[in-house]
Amino acid sequence: MRNRFDGNWVQGFEVADVEDGDGDDERLFRLRRRSDGAVLPELFRETEVREGDRRTPRSLP
Repeated sequence: MRNRFDGNWVQGFEVADVEDGDGDDERLFRLRRRSDGAVLPELFRETEVREGDRRTPRSLP
């Protein structure tokens, strides 16, 4: 995902849910932090999300 603070791409997140946006064919993504399984409260646009490392995520406690 793209860090909204500095614009850099960061790892460690996965898509938890996909929702329809307001525009035509717009999709919004709800993300989950892999380290602790917490779902982020904000929705992210497609331009803020990209496919990353496909390694198997580690198990959550």
